[in-house]
Amino acid sequence: MFSSFAYNLNSQYSLGTTMQRPSDAVAAQQALEQGNLAFRHWIANAYTGNESTDEVDFAQRRAALETLFPPGKVPKQTPFAAVFGCSDARVPVRQLFGQSANDIFEVRTAGQTMGDECLGSVEYALSHMPTIKTVVVLGHGSCGAVTASVDSYLSNWGLNLGLASVGLRSILQRINPAVVLAAHSIQASTIGVDFRRETDRKRLIDVATTLNAAASAHQLKLLADSVDRTDVSVLYGVYDIATHAVVRPPLRAVDGDAWEDGLAQAPEEDDLLESLAAISVTAADRQPLG
Repeated sequence: MFSSFAYNLNSQYSLGTTMQRPSDAVAAQQALEQGNLAFRHWIANAYTGNESTDEVDFAQRRAALETLFPPGKVPKQTPFAAVFGCSDARVPVRQLFGQSANDIFEVRTAGQTMGDECLGSVEYALSHMPTIKTVVVLGHGSCGAVTASVDSYLSNWGLNLGLASVGLRSILQRINPAVVLAAHSIQASTIGVDFRRETDRKRLIDVATTLNAAASAHQLKLLADSVDRTDVSVLYGVYDIATHAVVRPPLRAVDGDAWEDGLAQAPEEDDLLESLAAISVTAADRQPLG
């Protein structure tokens, strides 16, 4: 669990009092990150019984809804973000980013595995929705698909998929490269690692979760460039279910550095994933994902 990301009710943040849509990639990232902080604030207040004083008032919400959803009419899609995430029911994408209907174009598969249909869905959004200013790949802690891929890898120190159906095998195969890279990085940085030990297995799952999201973000960065959407940022992050925080690896591999709030830029090159693996190992040692 990310104990340091448990929300502090005394934390200060800037949640806009208007419902204007982000006009560029920087504003879109800020809207998602501030939205996650607001979501955590709302969750914390729900447990304490305190009323939130930073909610957009009813008149503003009604005005926004009448603009987005004119009575009796079908509005155009005008999302400012496309989010590619896992199908897990514990990861409510729109809510955890503090957004409303028609704000986020969602694509979801188990383990956010990137098949042709997913690439096509994001390409469609980028090609037909100029309002989109950012694309986000969102992994999450305690992911069943990543855990299954790790356990398949560990069962024979390789990909043991003999008992899996064709559909399940496809999911595990797509996650496997992240698992292999995570395992090699942990072994390179740790003396006496034993993935049969639960703490080491959990580290492997956490690092693989981060690398799986980053690798997909790299693919989507290439896609965005190929359709000439250089105005769009491509980001990734991991949602910690236990604390409701969206987090990213630290910028560098330094002992003691832990996960940070917010979203990270997609790796520009394949070889940057190896550097990211080393950084993620350091963060996972510091704080396991929940």
